[in-house]
Amino acid sequence: MSDPTVIPTDSKSTDDSRSLRKEELLPRLEVTLGEANEIRANVFVQVHARATDDVATINATSVVQGSLCGPFCRWSTTLPSRTVLRDLGKGKTVAAVATVGDPAFWSPELPNLYRLESDLSCGDKVVATWSQEIGLRRLGIRGHSFWLDGKRRVPRGVAHSLGSVDLTTARSSFAAVLQNWPEDNICTEADEIGVWLMARLWPDEGSKTRSSEAISDRLKAIGQHPSVCCVVLSMEDAVRLQSVIRRRGTLLVGCEVDGVASPPEKIPSDIDFLLLTLSRGAVPHVDWINAHETLPLVAWEHCEEHSSDEFIRCRQQCDALQSRLAAWGVANSSERVFRDWAGYVFG
Repeated sequence: MSDPTVIPTDSKSTDDSRSLRKEELLPRLEVTLGEANEIRANVFVQVHARATDDVATINATSVVQGSLCGPFCRWSTTLPSRTVLRDLGKGKTVAAVATVGDPAFWSPELPNLYRLESDLSCGDKVVATWSQEIGLRRLGIRGHSFWLDGKRRVPRGVAHSLGSVDLTTARSSFAAVLQNWPEDNICTEADEIGVWLMARLWPDEGSKTRSSEAISDRLKAIGQHPSVCCVVLSMEDAVRLQSVIRRRGTLLVGCEVDGVASPPEKIPSDIDFLLLTLSRGAVPHVDWINAHETLPLVAWEHCEEHSSDEFIRCRQQCDALQSRLAAWGVANSSERVFRDWAGYVFG
């Protein structure tokens, strides 16, 4: 989600605190990366009212306008094009869509981005403007695997704690990154240089308790970052936030479960994958062989004794985890074949 640039709607003079308060009350822009194929991709924008005050609010004359220009890529050059936002009519929110023909999709190899310029008009007045970069993402599930931009992807990730991340080294190591509550600056950098991010939106971090509203807001915000391909929630939050998950666009949403324990009998609806946590050197409970056969599984081997910036070594540990799980699957499957794992995380 993006905060607007404030456009004064009257000539009254205000102090800084008053201006800040008005900016917080101005409408909020929400961007959703919609369905995409090789021919076209949709980007939906909605403007939501924050509150009612003496500043501009959404009314019957409100309309969102703008355009999407691109692609731009750090690692290649392409002739950019411009797509105009098309109004979707009035409803509870003011909405528009940009349908991009011959889209250039985001991938770690070619992190193509587009610049979205939009504004909100009420009558003949422009009351807020937004400018931000987004990526077009062709992402989904086929069988038990992740597919991005028409290719099967098996992310091998490094778990990283809160704070800064050396994404340049992560990219050169061909490593994905799993991080708790990644900040906007990390997501933006990953968008630009090309790193697959997995965002773990866990309810508790240290002494902080995350409310369902906070998780919902963060889920919507990071969903417009093309690098954030996967979001991991607790089972409880996945149940509480089902209505939000259904509007996630192309973002993949998974649940974290204990891989050493027996599989849970029920999984929340609209979940795309499961992240199985394993202690160092452990293998999953044998009942996982045939459990939840329609869902991709990602294995996360915990290790508290590594430096999360040792991307090359941790990336190698993902390969070792893959070999161990393959042997476990063959040893425990009656058919001597076990479904492929969708990804691996170490750290």
